[in-house]
Amino acid sequence: MAYSDVELLRAYYNNEYDKYPNKYSVTIFSALDDVYPFTNEYLKDYYEKILINKKVLSVTASGDHALHAIYAGSKDITCFDINIFAKYYAALKLAMIKTYSFMDFSHYAECIYGIPTTYTGREFYVNKYKNILDDVSKHLTEDEIMFWEEFIRLNEEEKDHLRFYNCCFSRKYNIYYNRINYDILQNRLDGVKIRYLDSDIGELSNNLREKYDFAYVSNIFSYVDVSYDMKETLKSLHKLMKKRGRICIPGVLLPSSNLYANQEVVNKYFKLIEEQVTYDTKSKRILLIKK
Repeated sequence: MAYSDVELLRAYYNNEYDKYPNKYSVTIFSALDDVYPFTNEYLKDYYEKILINKKVLSVTASGDHALHAIYAGSKDITCFDINIFAKYYAALKLAMIKTYSFMDFSHYAECIYGIPTTYTGREFYVNKYKNILDDVSKHLTEDEIMFWEEFIRLNEEEKDHLRFYNCCFSRKYNIYYNRINYDILQNRLDGVKIRYLDSDIGELSNNLREKYDFAYVSNIFSYVDVSYDMKETLKSLHKLMKKRGRICIPGVLLPSSNLYANQEVVNKYFKLIEEQVTYDTKSKRILLIKK
């Protein structure tokens, strides 16, 4: 039996594991999982600087990869995530940026993205969500509003601990961390087309027929099996990329054995380039460039 996303949110809170969808996955991630409030990658340093007129494929995650693509000029973004909650969270953040000034967004971000795991102070945070939903609802779909209304209702009733959010990472990793960049991002939101797809990375080529200029896959390759799944995933992504299309991976989060153990299949489809980027750890980023 298939359940709606709102029913699955309810099942997640009630630990009704029999209702969990059995989605295909080549990683440890699941269809019902915690969401990340902000990226844990230094996107403000290694993100692509110019994506004007480029079609972008991006992991949904916290929504920050897509926001960076918009800042860089992309107007056409497809987001994917096996976690069905991610798209609702990303949509809420996008609606907030469309609605709020930098100061107001910063205020609400500090209030809700560090929501407590105990009942203490819960009412304060739930009321903040109510305020936000009232303010931004015109930028949300009916399904998104229903999801957040149920989220609020569940957290008003919750007496034990509040789940849903993973560790709260700092906004300083993001390009919109300061007011000037935030205003630029806000002004570039008009005309942007974003669609969200519930999909594991290994199933993307079965769910998409478009081709992309650029892809953000975050640290997913760190969790892909190094044998069959890695090879099939690389071949699948190859089908989705345009000629010379690029896939960006944060080198600091990627055990080199995952890609290099499959060097033969990498070389068949992609040129692998490691580029130095500038931030505290002097980390590298990895680019897979379609041959």
